[in-house]
Amino acid sequence: MKKSIILILTLFAILTPYSCEDSSLFFDCDKCYTSIVDKYSIELKVTINSENHFIPITFYRGDIDKGEIIFEDTIESMPYRTELVNFGEHYSAIARYSHNGRTIYAVDGKMLRKKLDESSCSEPCYVISGDILDLRLK
Repeated sequence: MKKSIILILTLFAILTPYSCEDSSLFFDCDKCYTSIVDKYSIELKVTINSENHFIPITFYRGDIDKGEIIFEDTIESMPYRTELVNFGEHYSAIARYSHNGRTIYAVDGKMLRKKLDESSCSEPCYVISGDILDLRLK
């Protein structure tokens, strides 16, 4: 019993400083790019169903309440990727759905970032975060 507790505490102490995003224990080198440009596209995930064949979206630089509208479009199929946008900026989007005669809005926003990782894979590479906005119905 004591050995089990010591083993659990040891594992906890070893793994605590690691997060899923920063740890080489959980790192996916297939999602790490050796070269990358200054702009990247963001994937917008929506729910296409029997009531919503076409999903109107608005894409913003910044928050939806204070941001600049970059474009408006209607998503008809997945996957859907935006035009190229800059790293280091916050982007958000809103999707409009109909359900039983009501309008439902789905909103998401993230900072688009790239980070050079020099130790997790066989060679230095860039990890991208904030490149997916989830506008699906829950």
